[in-house]
Amino acid sequence: PGDEHLEVFVVHLKSKHDSDGDPNSASWRLAEATAAARIVGEVVREDPASLVAIVGDFNDTPATPPIQALLGAGLEDVHAAVPPEQRITYLREPYRSTIDYVFASPALARRLVPGSAHVLSDPTLLSGSDHAAVYATFDLSRAGAGPRREGTP
Repeated sequence: PGDEHLEVFVVHLKSKHDSDGDPNSASWRLAEATAAARIVGEVVREDPASLVAIVGDFNDTPATPPIQALLGAGLEDVHAAVPPEQRITYLREPYRSTIDYVFASPALARRLVPGSAHVLSDPTLLSGSDHAAVYATFDLSRAGAGPRREGTP
C-alpha cells in the first residue's frame, strides 16, 4: 500500500587484492559484513515486513564467513538459484568468482519477480569494469503475502 518504502544499503567490503600482504584482510571483511548484517538485521527485527536490500561488492564468495554472516542474519541471496557458472561477477582470470550480491529481507525476497535475478554477462557492456553487474526485479506494487507464481497477476 501507499506508505511502503524500500531501504537499500550499498557496500564495498575490503578487497582481497592485497590479502597476501595484509593478513587481516579476511578479518576486516568479516567485521564489515557482521556490522552490516547487524544494522540490516535490526531494521528487519523492528519491522519484519520491511523491504530492505543490501547490495554491492562483498569481495567474498558464497561459502565464506562474511557471506554466511549475512545469510545468518536472515537475508536472502536473490541470485542463489542462478547456476554457479552464470553467477560469475569478478571477471579477471584466474580469480573469476562470485563476489557481488543482492541480499534481500524476507519481505522483499517474497516480492522477487520469478526468473528476474541475473548477472549481466554481455561482454560488450562490461569493457569498463572487472565486475559484472547483478540485478533483480521486485514487484513493490503488491502485498508481500508470498511469491508470485509465473502467469499470475
